[in-house]
Order: sequence, then structure tokens, then C-alpha cells
Amino acid sequence: MRARQRKLGVDMDCIDQGFDCYEELFAEVQTTRASS
Repeated sequence: MRARQRKLGVDMDCIDQGFDCYEELFAEVQTTRASS
């Protein structure tokens, strides 16, 4: 799964930092979905 995440451009350092960074990523996903 990590290899696929890297391929799709996920910031793996951010993932390893924990929940705070997860919230930022989640917000980006929501924004991207809303603009589609």
C-alpha cells in the first residue's frame, strides 16, 4: 500500500507524523473531491 501511496504523490513523511498531518491531508482530499 505504501508503494501505491508514494506513486500517487502522498507525502509519506506527513503520514508518519500522525493525526495532525492526517487532518491536513483529509482537508485536501475533501477540497479535491468538491472541485471534481
